[in-house]
Amino acid sequence: MSKKPIEVKNISKSNLDEIEGLCVPDDMMDDPRFIEGNMLWKRWIKDNLDRYDTVGKIVYFDSVPVGSIQYIPKPKDMVVEIKCMYVDEGHLELRKELLNHTIKEFRRPKSYFGYRRAKALVTYAFPVPRYIGNGDFYRENGFQQVADDDEHFLFYPLIKNYGNISKPDHPPIDEKDRDKVLIFCNSSCPYCVKEMMEVLSEFRRIDSNSPIKIIVPFEETERLSHVFSMPTCIVINDKVIEYSLMEDYKFIDEVKQVLYSSQKAPGDEVVIRYDDIPHGHKDSFERIKRMLEPNDLDLF
Repeated sequence: MSKKPIEVKNISKSNLDEIEGLCVPDDMMDDPRFIEGNMLWKRWIKDNLDRYDTVGKIVYFDSVPVGSIQYIPKPKDMVVEIKCMYVDEGHLELRKELLNHTIKEFRRPKSYFGYRRAKALVTYAFPVPRYIGNGDFYRENGFQQVADDDEHFLFYPLIKNYGNISKPDHPPIDEKDRDKVLIFCNSSCPYCVKEMMEVLSEFRRIDSNSPIKIIVPFEETERLSHVFSMPTCIVINDKVIEYSLMEDYKFIDEVKQVLYSSQKAPGDEVVIRYDDIPHGHKDSFERIKRMLEPNDLDLF
């Protein structure tokens, strides 16, 4: 019996549709929150393919796509951030193929790294439900913790003298936003809109008064940033609070702890801001705005 062929290809605009919905359960495919998040994700891929030569890879088993890895170069930090890796349950061993091809890719010099090689691969292996979490897989394949106080932020050195790999922080907060709860909805993941709305709902159950701003960045920063390392993130008083579908009780406890130690200005506004809305994204803005309407949405 012949062995079925395994093939790995770069994600491109021409094969992007082959992995659309690959990580989404069938019963969610018609969910309008996923549909909108999926559109944002495809734009994220296409926009970054215009900036970099590669943003991910697809693994095929017997000519059928069964998984992918997505990443983004961070030129100012000389690293490559792995955003996610998903392989279906029947082919988990093929994660090694994706990782090995990614390591090989970035052992080569790149123009956006000044024709040098990246220092390391980095990833935020946050907990997720089902079998799709990759933290243990990364550790078993040479990834190390960046900091003792965060078991999820990991790196894999690509050069011998890689120097210091710093734990990312969040972007500076505008002074006018310091009295608001900031929810970042990151378009690098098709679950981003669904999770953002779940975060908003959970938060409103905890606190019905604090003003909220939802931020949907369209362009990746060239530096590592904690708030961009997961589909949805919340910032209260400069404190980054992770949101995980698997550990929502921890999210609630941490939100309460931060809120009770702060004095938030009263108000019930929900503000949504798209950072520098490029042409072609305004339709998404309006659809998400309509999804959020019973929340007395104001447009920033």
